Amino acid sequence: METCRLSSLIESSRQKEQIIGSYASIPSNISEGAERESNTSFLIFLTYSSSSCAELHTQLTFISKIHPELSLPTPILHSFRHFNPQHA
Repeated sequence: METCRLSSLIESSRQKEQIIGSYASIPSNISEGAERESNTSFLIFLTYSSSSCAELHTQLTFISKIHPELSLPTPILHSFRHFNPQHA
């Protein structure tokens, strides 16, 4: 939820939408993949989720560079960067 709180501090509506969209798609893709009938399909959705993690990481890194006053905690950035569906 820290990510959603952070998005409320950002002025650009496009950046907010990007952050909230990628944040929401992470668990959504995991959930959708879990309902699929094969492990292969599930792995595909975990890969989508991983891509959303990378997208969110990029957005948060970008925000932290242009808004250093927001001081994003490093653990938040690293938690999204190191998700790997191959090891899930």
